[in-house]
Amino acid sequence: MTAQSLATLCGLLGSETRLALLKALHEGPKSVTSLSEVLGLTLPAVSNQLQKLFARDLVTKTRDAQTITYALAEPIDPILLHVLDRMES
Repeated sequence: MTAQSLATLCGLLGSETRLALLKALHEGPKSVTSLSEVLGLTLPAVSNQLQKLFARDLVTKTRDAQTITYALAEPIDPILLHVLDRMES
């Protein structure tokens, strides 16, 4: 991992909301609505943060009719996995 990619990852992990989203997705794929309910955030807030994670290839998305489901991108970055495994639920 280059210094630049590590700095980008650290910047993304510097948001409590993005960390909470990643932790929730670490437990399995979820829809935007489900993430919104689990985290107590508005749909636009969740969507905005997920787009940032998607742009950096940390999450993937699939569409089924009107439902978009997000999941952690494979392979999961080892640093990210280390952080998520140590976070409290």
